[in-house]
Parts: sequence; structure tokens; C-alpha cells
Amino acid sequence: EDALATADRLAVLQHGVIQQVDRPQTLYDHPRTPEIASIFGSSPFLLTKGKVDPSVHPVAIRFWNRSLELADHQRREIASRLATSKEPFEIQVGVRPESFRISPLRAIELQQNPTEAVWVVTVLARRFTGDGWMLSCLLDENTPIQLWLDRRQGDSIEPGRTIELKLDAASLCLFP
Repeated sequence: EDALATADRLAVLQHGVIQQVDRPQTLYDHPRTPEIASIFGSSPFLLTKGKVDPSVHPVAIRFWNRSLELADHQRREIASRLATSKEPFEIQVGVRPESFRISPLRAIELQQNPTEAVWVVTVLARRFTGDGWMLSCLLDENTPIQLWLDRRQGDSIEPGRTIELKLDAASLCLFP
């Protein structure tokens, strides 16, 4: 955390090999590996498998039973896989817990934006962190996730409540 706040550029080494050299914000927002993502941030980084079908345009990724159209920078990140694959392929998808936003109720029925997805989750537990709330939730009744909400959003959310969460594709980290 201190390195992110004080450095202009950082180098991340693993077993003596440089994995990424970049500005702190870039390391946080666009890590090259899940290991780099897990180094930075105060809350656990969520990893799951996603599927990309190169024959579908615009290019989208499917994970947690939803499809999101990829942003330009994400298509560039997986461009070599897109160019060489004719069949759908799996990649790792990373999500920072603070990337979720509470969505207005019933937004799942009105979902129009192909670069966003909405999930219904059940809040299992919450923990106050000083500047917000860490929520443990159950996504689609079988996938446990943790997310972070600022105080304004999280103060009124009690365990047992069902909420809708929105996630923008641009906030995803893709690891081909």
C-alpha cells in the first residue's frame, strides 16, 4: 500500500524475474498476472474462469452466468488469442471487490447495456472497515464472493438482504 502511494513507478519481481514495471495505478488497474493483482489492494481479489468466443462480434466474455461485451483495452490484451483461436477459449477473469456497485432494484429485468452485468446476491455477513463495508455474499445461490462498499452504500445493508449488483466490463482484469 505504501509503495502505491509514494512511488512514481514500481517493479514487481517473482523469483527474481521482473513481471511488470509500471505506474502504481496501472499495476492496480491492469495487472499482468493474478499474482500481481493479489499484491495490491486491501481486499481479496476475486478470480474465476471466463469463456471468450472469437466467432461472436462484438467480443464478449461469459462468466458467473452473464456475458459482458469487452472494452477496447481488453480486446487488445487478448488480441493474440483472438487472432489464433477459432474455437471458444477459457481465460482467467479478475474482479476487484470495490468494482461492484449497488444497482436499483429490478435492474436485472431492464438490463440494456452490453458492457454491464447485473447479479442478484444474498448478503451473508458484513464487516465494518472504517471507510466502508466488506460484504460476504452468495452470487446466484452457489458462488461465494466478497465485495467492498463505501459507507454510504453499505450502512443500510444487513445480512440476509438480497441486493442487485452491477459490474462494468471495463473494470475486469483478464489473464489469457
